[in-house]
Amino acid sequence: MNINPNEWSCLPTAFANLIDMPIGEFINDIGHDGSELPFDPPFTHVRRGFHVQECIEVLDQYGYSATRIEVRPMLAAHEAGMPIEVDMGECPVTRLRRHMDFSHGVIIGRLLLNTPIKGHAVSWMRGKCYDPRGAGLVWRPEDLLYKYLDPWEFYMIGGLL
Repeated sequence: MNINPNEWSCLPTAFANLIDMPIGEFINDIGHDGSELPFDPPFTHVRRGFHVQECIEVLDQYGYSATRIEVRPMLAAHEAGMPIEVDMGECPVTRLRRHMDFSHGVIIGRLLLNTPIKGHAVSWMRGKCYDPRGAGLVWRPEDLLYKYLDPWEFYMIGGLL
């Protein structure tokens, strides 16, 4: 299992763990290491990081697919103002769990006990969440989700054995 090489690489690390690829190779396939400091003051300390689409492109190179499941889908017509929640027929917690039950993937959300708000990604495999922040950070979903990680999206990975 890969561990984050730095604090801005949880997303590619979570995806690399799913396909059993060394994180250095995965990041090399993306084409940059996410360390660039592209923002203006007062955010000059914030790294570029990675976009999920960059990770999906790497998956695609190796014959995997990713299906995005939004935990709380919203409709937002720009001219209409505030977004509205889409009723998916079941509560978001139940719906996410249903999609996770028979699949592997990456859960993306925000760390709840972090100030300022910080995004995070974990791998979902064999009924457990594998946190790339360190060795041994394996969570049962009921111990991580909604307590320490507020999930926004789940990317189901196709093509895994």
